[in-house]
Amino acid sequence: NYLSRSGWQLWAAYLPPPLCRALNRRQLCFDGEKIDRHEICRPRAYGAALLSALVIEARKLVKGGRNRVVIEGIETMTDLEYARQSGASWGQGYVWPEALLRFR
Repeated sequence: NYLSRSGWQLWAAYLPPPLCRALNRRQLCFDGEKIDRHEICRPRAYGAALLSALVIEARKLVKGGRNRVVIEGIETMTDLEYARQSGASWGQGYVWPEALLRFR
């Protein structure tokens, strides 16, 4: 609470579905949620619905119900397609070319 009042954004990271549900029951909210790569690997065996369900649970943890969910570890075009179908708002990973930033 103190950090939020001081202007800091609080993001939750790598919360498995049971923990998401437990935090939702306690009405805890974050500014966003990050979903780990191992979650995007699961749809290959269980179907994209599992990842979509996790995104829905994660979104419930975000203040105001905003869609501030990032899926990390997108490395292939298949990963990218699963991430897009999940309903998450952002993706992060090696599928995009690396950019060199020069600071002066």
